[in-house]
Amino acid sequence: MSQITLHQFPHSHFCIRIRWALTLKGMPFETRNYMPSTIDQVEAISGGWRMVPVLQWDNQFVTDSPRIARFLESKQDSPTLYPGPATAEVCDMVNGWVDTKVMTSAARFAVGDLLAYMPKDEDRKRYRARFEAFHGLSPEAAVAKKDEYEKELDTHWALLETQLSRQHYLLGEKVSYADLGIASRLRLMEMVARYFVPGKFPYVRGWYRSIRAIAD
Repeated sequence: MSQITLHQFPHSHFCIRIRWALTLKGMPFETRNYMPSTIDQVEAISGGWRMVPVLQWDNQFVTDSPRIARFLESKQDSPTLYPGPATAEVCDMVNGWVDTKVMTSAARFAVGDLLAYMPKDEDRKRYRARFEAFHGLSPEAAVAKKDEYEKELDTHWALLETQLSRQHYLLGEKVSYADLGIASRLRLMEMVARYFVPGKFPYVRGWYRSIRAIAD
């Protein structure tokens, strides 16, 4: 049996979705945790890649979460991450929306909580710099507009609510990598900010519970 190690930030939704993909497929794996201050160690083992997740399959390293998901599918196609109409390309399109629209609102909403969640001052400084470079505002400015970002999140959940009122999962009647992508962002917010989807979105809340039951 192959030795599988997931090199990760424990608080990264990209890493959560790969953990869930491995669990969904029933692939035993180990995790090795890093923080922003130790990312150089990832670069050393991955051949220059300065991001996580990085999947180590025996002595082979695979980088970038969409590529990792496809790699896992190539190793074991059942249960699939891409059932029926939920092709890899469609899942990547959905996750692209998550990683831009939803992630922007969620990151700004939860930045104060995430910084408090990090135990080391060095890691907080590094994340602060990354946040300011990406979002063009300080964490303090984002915290001051937290209510505004919460309303933005509601607009995203409203879109999902309509979709999930018609079917069990985002792209049909079987869980796909697209479901893992969106649910992983919710899981991170739950972990660091104690954020839960409001009760006015019952289909989203039920869908999220089902993903957690399957993959977590």
